[in-house]
Amino acid sequence: MIFEPLGVALIMEPELPDAAPLGPLVAAIAAGNAAVIKPPRHGQSHLQAMGSILPQYLDADASGHQRRHTKRPDLSQRWDKIFFTGSAEVGKIVMQAAVAHLTPVTLELGGKSPALVDKTANLCVAAHRIAREFFNAGQTCVAPDYVWLKRASSTSW
Repeated sequence: MIFEPLGVALIMEPELPDAAPLGPLVAAIAAGNAAVIKPPRHGQSHLQAMGSILPQYLDADASGHQRRHTKRPDLSQRWDKIFFTGSAEVGKIVMQAAVAHLTPVTLELGGKSPALVDKTANLCVAAHRIAREFFNAGQTCVAPDYVWLKRASSTSW
């Protein structure tokens, strides 16, 4: 296997106070890239925690932590890779900006996620597993939008 780093990855994450940017960050660093994280607007404590934890696990030269907060990164500049998690509306803006430089993009956009519960399901277990997906106020990509139930006496949903 040959690793060929792309360069500098831009990671833009949603308004979630969790470890969402760590997945793309780990992927970017593991592939030999540098990364710039655009943190959530309201995630200053999250940003401070990352700034104090990451240098413990990265080389001193590899972890430049900048506390300056910008509302939006400059999408007109050239990035070597862009990771974006968020709405389809903003995803279109990111993709359009990336096209100008033929920048590879990974988009994780909102969508519909039904939960299917059929007649063989244990309803207590199903309810617990469905409710568990609502952490972060349901603002996760796989949080169910609706539930389809199949009655024991029915053949349709």
